[in-house]
Amino acid sequence: MYQFIKDSGFVPYDTCLTYEACSQESKEGGCANRPADAFTCTPINTCRTCSTFTRNGGFCSEVDVFPNASVAEYGRVRGEARIMAEVFARGPVACEVDAAPLDKCTSTRLPPLPHPCHCLSTPERPRHPDRTVF
Repeated sequence: MYQFIKDSGFVPYDTCLTYEACSQESKEGGCANRPADAFTCTPINTCRTCSTFTRNGGFCSEVDVFPNASVAEYGRVRGEARIMAEVFARGPVACEVDAAPLDKCTSTRLPPLPHPCHCLSTPERPRHPDRTVF
């Protein structure tokens, strides 16, 4: 995801274009009978606004300037010391977590997890009131 955003230069915030879980191959629900160009990376498919419903004579047009998010740099770090150094140097980090073992978690510390499946933000070094690092 971060590489895509960096390579693209930006992504619009989700209010710019409603997310639809469609692909060129999908024929389900609202994805059915879409024109082939509905899935190309064009300005109108990045951010658009529509005047009203097409059946009422409405039309859609691209929005050229819109709020967006960008990525200046990204990378991977492992280990508590390196993650904390990253937080100190650049601020919050996103962490991948395999959340399945959390279902049976009885401790604040987990063993290394083999398959990340969730992403969470780490805004600062979390500590318990007794100063234990989580």
